[in-house]
Amino acid sequence: PRSLIGIPAALAGNTSITARAIFECGSLPERLQLIYERSHVKMVSINGSIMDLSRACHTPLWDDTCVSIDIRSACHVGTNRITLELHYASWEYQIQTDAFFRKRLMPSADVFLAGGFKFQHSRLVRDDKDSLVLPISLGQAGWPEYPGIATLSAPVDLAPDLSGRIRGLEVEMLNPDAVELFIDGRSLGSRIVGPYRFALDPLAPGRHTLKLKITGTTANLFGTSASWGLRGADWIVTNCS
Repeated sequence: PRSLIGIPAALAGNTSITARAIFECGSLPERLQLIYERSHVKMVSINGSIMDLSRACHTPLWDDTCVSIDIRSACHVGTNRITLELHYASWEYQIQTDAFFRKRLMPSADVFLAGGFKFQHSRLVRDDKDSLVLPISLGQAGWPEYPGIATLSAPVDLAPDLSGRIRGLEVEMLNPDAVELFIDGRSLGSRIVGPYRFALDPLAPGRHTLKLKITGTTANLFGTSASWGLRGADWIVTNCS
């Protein structure tokens, strides 16, 4: 997801607001949705087309009242304009929780784009597979506000003098996220906090495939995670006799 609109100020009851946002599309992804809180959003217009909010699907992303609508057909390559009519029936107030928001004020409402895309140079582009070099900051690579699972994979070639001495793998994360490690399609387990060490049976010489699943948290949605991703990985080996 990518935040489009946030309403940070406290609002009195029975207040209506017109909010506008633009975003640039370098290429259209196969999926593109708008996620919002059903109780606040009364109208959505994209590039002049009024969206049918009755077709919204329940999408409990940061709140159980969140819903999503498919907006891909209303978008195009280039500049896209979104207009929303927001209504607050009761008093809205800012919530401050130091443990989660790190002394930042939680917005009263947010609207997010979601789908198979990433951001490059402030433009939305299709989420194609890329080759990345360690350390891998997923925020800088195009997913700054993504709260789901990111999968990193790489082939590794093991020489005979090393393969028999490997007893595990340790990965270092940029942020303390939950991770699951796979080798040749077999899960080695999950870790939700460091140290991220995984035991391994001896490996045969030759090529193997490592895959790491990193689960970003909802903190990414509100920009409270400075960086998330993989800093590095090292084999755990026995000493030569």
